[in-house]
Amino acid sequence: MAFFWKYSGEKNVTPFPPIPEAATFGKQLSTNIQQAEMGKMTVQQALEDVQKQIAPMVDSEIKAWQESGQK
Repeated sequence: MAFFWKYSGEKNVTPFPPIPEAATFGKQLSTNIQQAEMGKMTVQQALEDVQKQIAPMVDSEIKAWQESGQK
């Protein structure tokens, strides 16, 4: 990752904040992608499901992280 930052304009890169919901978001997205690949839901349904269930938690954690001075 540091290699990428070095060559992509370090000041323009904002890492995903270190919040617990980040892992939850990634796990749910991965699970839903697998469901879509197996034909149990469409890709659109997979993304909408994650956005509906997980994204609000991530949004609130990011907001709290930003208000804390990104610490």
